[in-house]
Amino acid sequence: MADGTVRRGRPPDTDPAETRRRIIDAARHEFAAHGYVAATNRTIAAAAGLTTGAVYHHYSSKTELYLAVYIDVHDRVYGEFTATAAGLASFIAMFDAVLDAAAAMNAKDPTMAAFIGAARVDRRRHAELAAAIPDDRVRRARFFGELIDVGMATGEIGADRRAEVAALVDALIVGLNDSGSDDQQRQLATISSIKAMMRTFVRPLDSAMVRRRGRRPVRVD
Repeated sequence: MADGTVRRGRPPDTDPAETRRRIIDAARHEFAAHGYVAATNRTIAAAAGLTTGAVYHHYSSKTELYLAVYIDVHDRVYGEFTATAAGLASFIAMFDAVLDAAAAMNAKDPTMAAFIGAARVDRRRHAELAAAIPDDRVRRARFFGELIDVGMATGEIGADRRAEVAALVDALIVGLNDSGSDDQQRQLATISSIKAMMRTFVRPLDSAMVRRRGRRPVRVD
C-alpha cells in the first residue's frame, strides 16, 4: 500500500479465533476512544491491520461487532472479579480484592474500563445498541449482590441495610469506572477513598470468626 501499511485479508491458513481476537481488541480501542458512531469497520480494520472485508467476514454489522466486544469485556472483567473473590471469607476482604483487581486490570489495559463507560453512554443514545446489548446494571447487581449476601451471613451487613449497601456499592463502582481510566494515580486515590467509605457502612468482623465460618466462594454467570 502507498502508506507502507500491510493489511491482511483472510488467507486460507488464517486462524479464525486469532483474527476475531485481533478485531475485538482493535474494536474495543476504537469504540472506547471514539464511541459507536465515529468508530467504523474501516477504522477498526485499519487498527487491526486487516481489510474491511475480513471484519465483515466475522461480523456482519458494526452492531454485531459492538455486542461481541461488550460480551468479551464483561466476561473478562467479571471472570477476574470472581476468581479474585473466590475463597475469601468476608464482604470487606472480597470488596477490597475486587477493587484491587479493577486497578490491576486498568493498569494493564485502560481500554477495558473506558469501553464499559462508553458503552453505558452509547447504549442510551442508540436504539439499536439498547436492543442488542444487555444493561450492565443487571450483571453488576448480581455479582455484588453475592458479595453483600456474604456480608449479611458474616454479620458485617445488617438485614435492614442490604438495600442501602447495594445502592452505595453500585454508585461507587460506577463512579470508580468514570473516575478516569487513563489516570491511574487518580483511580488509586479513588479506590483508597472507596475502601475507607465502605468501612463506615459495615460492622468490623473478628478475624477468628472469619476463620470459624470458613471460606465461601462467590459465583457469577
